Amino acid sequence: MNALIRNLFYASYRSEKSLTLRLKILMLLKVEIIMETIQEIKSIALEYGAANSGIIDVKDIVFDPGLRKACEDKHCGNTAKI
Repeated sequence: MNALIRNLFYASYRSEKSLTLRLKILMLLKVEIIMETIQEIKSIALEYGAANSGIIDVKDIVFDPGLRKACEDKHCGNTAKI
């Protein structure tokens, strides 16, 4: 936990609005952890040969129905490995 956030969290117990402050601090921590995890995943993708990595919106992904059919027909031979 970031030392500044930890100190703010413990100091919040002396505040009149301590619960609200602690909840906001916990949300910051959650965002920090998520961002670290995303960066870790991006690094792993690059290590395993991805040309690039990043975050995209799911609605921007174009699915090819033919790919699903190829998997069902076991064209690549990898279906049992997944």
